[in-house]
Amino acid sequence: MYEEDEKNMKKKTAAGLITIVAIAAVVMLMGCIEEEPSTSKATLPEYSFSICTNDDIVNLTITKIKEGDTPDTLSVGLWKNRSGSLYTTGFGFPKKVEIEDKEIITLNPGSIGDFSGEYVVRVEQDHDSFTEKELFNESVVLKPKGIKLGDSMAVRSFEVIPVSTTYIEYNPKFTAPYYREHPVEAKEGYNFLVIELTGKNIGNKESFANVYGATLKTTKGYFYHAYNYPSSVARFLDVLPGEEEPDYLVFEIPRDQRGVEVYFKIESEERILKLQ
Repeated sequence: MYEEDEKNMKKKTAAGLITIVAIAAVVMLMGCIEEEPSTSKATLPEYSFSICTNDDIVNLTITKIKEGDTPDTLSVGLWKNRSGSLYTTGFGFPKKVEIEDKEIITLNPGSIGDFSGEYVVRVEQDHDSFTEKELFNESVVLKPKGIKLGDSMAVRSFEVIPVSTTYIEYNPKFTAPYYREHPVEAKEGYNFLVIELTGKNIGNKESFANVYGATLKTTKGYFYHAYNYPSSVARFLDVLPGEEEPDYLVFEIPRDQRGVEVYFKIESEERILKLQ
């Protein structure tokens, strides 16, 4: 009797252990199923890009061509290309944008500092769940706005107009400050190219304007700096409201060459003056 009871007890114990193991296995299996990572991947929108340039401005058009299931932010930048190395141009770049449908973004480097400059327009994906991915990269050449003789440009309360050009052998007294007192003759085989400017105060109080960094490009593709480069080469000082004064840009160049265009800045504004 005792032996029989002991056998039944062992059977119950074994059955109980089997039940516990089975329950544990089910729990573990359920845990594995619950912890299995999702194989679905979020998708970002897709875009098309196009650009057009106008002197020193780039208009970048971004169009969303396919919706995604995750909001997206783009990083848009205009970079200066200097001998293959890229430098940010500042002025708020790169900027973050979100495209609902279609957007035109205007990019401007601020100051080019020469007859032209090479830049790169770049657009990258900027999303927390994704490594930054470049979506668009295109090189563009920008240049300052062009003007011709007789055109005016206004800076602050001043209006400056390039009036005329003259080729002479003798530098008269109406040029840059030093040469007004020390007129000189062009060296052998050279002429002076004199560009007359007029500056008019269009404001309501005494004002001034300075012309900086003037550089001439000639018919042979050579470049010549104006007298006193790169400091002020022409200046209009203490001009009263409504009054107008002349000043001059002077270049010494070979007689067999003529001026084609001049790069210069008036305060913060830069222009290219077309002479031909």
